[in-house]
Amino acid sequence: MEENTCPRCGWPLRKLVWAEGSAHPVSTGHVSYRRCVCGAWVLRFDDEPIAATAHDEPAERPPPV
Repeated sequence: MEENTCPRCGWPLRKLVWAEGSAHPVSTGHVSYRRCVCGAWVLRFDDEPIAATAHDEPAERPPPV
């Protein structure tokens, strides 16, 4: 992935306000959970997005801020 984006909607994670979520050190690095603008929770490991929660309906890409 060239740019860190939400695996669910493709929103650039650098544009998110990271106020909602949590971060935790783990034995092999650092894991964090953050809420994307599409509503998905994005799981990041060492600042790389690795997963996002699913929704019942397809996510619509929000307009750029």
